[in-house]
Amino acid sequence: MRNWMLAAVAVLALSACEDGSEHDGGNNGYFSAEDSIVVTGSRVDRASFAAEAPLQDIDAEAQTEAGIGDPGNGEQSAPETYLAYRYAYGLRAPAEAVRPLVQQHQQTCEAAGPSLCQIVNSNVTEAGSDRVSARLVIRAEPGWLATFRDGLEADAENAGGEVTSSSQSAEDLTRPILDTQARLDAQIQLRERLTGLLDRQGANIEELIRVERELARVNGDIESATAQLRAMRARVSMSIADLTYQSEIRPISQSTVNPVGEAVRDFAGIVLGGLAVMIRLIAGVLPWLILVIPAIWLLARWRRSVNRRKAAEKAK
Repeated sequence: MRNWMLAAVAVLALSACEDGSEHDGGNNGYFSAEDSIVVTGSRVDRASFAAEAPLQDIDAEAQTEAGIGDPGNGEQSAPETYLAYRYAYGLRAPAEAVRPLVQQHQQTCEAAGPSLCQIVNSNVTEAGSDRVSARLVIRAEPGWLATFRDGLEADAENAGGEVTSSSQSAEDLTRPILDTQARLDAQIQLRERLTGLLDRQGANIEELIRVERELARVNGDIESATAQLRAMRARVSMSIADLTYQSEIRPISQSTVNPVGEAVRDFAGIVLGGLAVMIRLIAGVLPWLILVIPAIWLLARWRRSVNRRKAAEKAK
């Protein structure tokens, strides 16, 4: 009985590892509609996974933008791809309008609620009265974000500015999601089989401890895969918008004439600072002059006396 149970645990663990590795490297392309996922001897078709995806509440337009669903009839079909979209926009406005524009967009996101829009990052930098920059990063439901993006140009024009740049990118999470789901299904089935071994009669304590250890490892793998799957599905269901704001560059602005004004204000300080340097220089050299000048005078007097003696001796 003991050998049979240990052998069963080993076989179950080996089959789960083989299934996980098969899904990791066995197929480099995407799954077609006819494909099915082999999980420990049973098959789980893609429709069962599609039913679990938390995307039922997304409307047809949002599903089309996220790369799922059928935009023709509005009915949700089995997802072919899972895309995490990211948008980037650059806006330019007068310096005094940058901060109010950022606050307007931030308040719009907050008013929508965390289920539709979340603020990821927000900051404003002022390098003078006419040099203002800001950045706002939000995570939002695709349908709500589409409406928000459509109104960016009007918001910029109302603030006296414009949208200067825009870009869109998408990360394909189809294979990671399907592979993680397959591994999760395999681990769940393995957990059920291990639980069945615990319920069998006649097992000794050592056998039960081995099974429980394996069961604890499987539960940890299930929790990890579940967290990964939830995070990837959240990235698909919520898109990112990265907004950067810059103030307009004026030919003659306050910052242009500031250096002249600062130089005029600092004129007296610069003059007095130079005078202070000269005073310090004199104060540092004066003690040496007191010693060096008498020494030079004495040396010159001694040289003259020597020269006079030499001249007198030559005259004799």
